[in-house]
Amino acid sequence: MTRTLLAILALICSWGAVSASEITTVETIYQRPGGSSYKHDEMLKVHFIDVGGADAILIDTSSDKKILIDGGYSWSSRGNTAKEYHTYLNQYLGDDIVDLIVISHPDYDHFAGLAKVLEDYVVRQVWSTGYDSQELSGSWRKLVRQLAEDPDTLFVSPLGSFFELGSVIRVDDAGTYDKADDTVLTIVNTQERLPKNAYGNQERSLNESQRRNSASIVLRLDYGENSILFTGDTNGREKGSADAAHDDQEKFMVDNNNNPNNVLHLSLDVDILKVAHHGSDGSSSLEFLKAVSPVWAVITAGFPHGHPHDGPIRRLKHPDVGLTDDKILRTDAGDDATGNKANEKNLGDDTIVFALDPEGIVSIKKMNIKL
Repeated sequence: MTRTLLAILALICSWGAVSASEITTVETIYQRPGGSSYKHDEMLKVHFIDVGGADAILIDTSSDKKILIDGGYSWSSRGNTAKEYHTYLNQYLGDDIVDLIVISHPDYDHFAGLAKVLEDYVVRQVWSTGYDSQELSGSWRKLVRQLAEDPDTLFVSPLGSFFELGSVIRVDDAGTYDKADDTVLTIVNTQERLPKNAYGNQERSLNESQRRNSASIVLRLDYGENSILFTGDTNGREKGSADAAHDDQEKFMVDNNNNPNNVLHLSLDVDILKVAHHGSDGSSSLEFLKAVSPVWAVITAGFPHGHPHDGPIRRLKHPDVGLTDDKILRTDAGDDATGNKANEKNLGDDTIVFALDPEGIVSIKKMNIKL
């Protein structure tokens, strides 16, 4: 073997080593005493990827199905964030197949990275609300055209035309007699179009952004004893109103949850909550949080929007909800390279990963993506 060829092989190997070491565990937030009888690759993993003031979630099921719920980043930090997001995906999408992408709603901070995902991987299916208006961006319309023209991807839009609210979709049948190790999704909210007035306050007029956010796809995931609620950017209240104020789409979901004759009765009561709208004060009404009664909450927030606001944190810690600071996990907790939290740009340093077996949470870890 020539010296040149040896040098090339050494360089390739060094690239692989660097790539693998870019994602490291920086903290174990929780570890179940006694561990688990399941191997790590047999567990369900839920990755809340730190992409600043945006949403990007990767679900890796116990049978290695890959699901993305959103995949965006802020326009102002799109350069570094895109690199970190796709570095993370490259580490965990080893078979080059994404089984499902769910785009909660057509905002840039929820879909910006998905065009490249469609280019780099085989994507079997994409769900979208079908929400449309003249105010939607050119970037969104370009992505819709890309989806419509992709022969390998089934574009399910509007989702509500294919699945009714309360529909239960088994996204991973683990192939065992006991269904406790299957992963299922329940559709809690998806709207192609919303009225201009809030549900609980007909005098309150919603603007275009509020209507688009509240139309978000909201999904409940169940896996054994575990349950997680993914909320997109749904709203529940007018910013600055009293904590008890309760209208907009969260009222719609709570009314369904509280109605014993509704297929979504008790659908909100989960263990893990992805806090809606990055912790904006227009979301997370007290009545909604009481219905959810989470054990853990994850806030996907950061540069540059100033989320989370104080209101949702206060309501999460309300006696009727009962979370403590250590149970409220945030993707904006770390400092950037200058030590300035207000401009937190080392966006990958607070990626939160849950590992779950059918009996519950096995571990929660904080990961760092460093380029």
